[in-house]
Amino acid sequence: MNNLEVVIFFYASALVILGFTILAQLRRTEISEFRLLDILWLLAWFGLTHGAHEFIDMFTVIKGENVLATLLSALLSFISFLFLFAFGYRLLNISRKRIGPWLMVIAALGLVMLPIMFGPTSVIIWSISRRYFLAFPASVLIAIGFPLYYVTVVQALGLTRVKRYFFWAGFFFSAYAVIVGLVVAKANFFPASVINENSFFSVVGIPARVFRALVALGVAWSIWKILDIFNIEQERKRESSTIEKETLLHDVGERVKELNCLY
Repeated sequence: MNNLEVVIFFYASALVILGFTILAQLRRTEISEFRLLDILWLLAWFGLTHGAHEFIDMFTVIKGENVLATLLSALLSFISFLFLFAFGYRLLNISRKRIGPWLMVIAALGLVMLPIMFGPTSVIIWSISRRYFLAFPASVLIAIGFPLYYVTVVQALGLTRVKRYFFWAGFFFSAYAVIVGLVVAKANFFPASVINENSFFSVVGIPARVFRALVALGVAWSIWKILDIFNIEQERKRESSTIEKETLLHDVGERVKELNCLY
């Protein structure tokens, strides 16, 4: 495909921007009532590591295949999806929807068993496996987790102006689950033999990577907007502190007036 490296560049850039945006917010906000703050670093590192993976892929498109680059790219992809899975798992658990360790056990078994059955030495099979058993379930968990977190936690604090961004995040991660978790390289087993990048292109007429880039931009945008809950929280704390100080000064002034009247 012509200009494939441009598409990969935008996809990788969106992920890296996502990571640095979250890390910048974490530096500004050290303490919060929102437990989301404690797990956002996982999503940040997903963005950074997966963005690095995509940049390496862009390098191979431009310069050609390289064994070291291929292995490093595969490792970064695996690590990034681990971060994404951990974030999704914990997001749902802080949204009052407890999930036991059984999901992690199933994911780990599937991740290993699929390559053993269809090609333990194949880089492509391992790539498909981590998309099926890490990227897909992780994205589904996050797609459920963000709207649920709003309904069970954020809404109770009256932060209605950020509502749509939690649901947009749910939408974009649903799309990410499909375009990244299910649309994989073609292989000789189901569903990769039917739902794959080749069949996607033949039906849609646009490479899956283009949609991945668009979805990544949507994810970065919605998360950036969601981070505003911490800024709103800080503003409320400052306003509350100002009101308390004004009330205290008023009470002190009234007390002084009363004492002056006595004397």
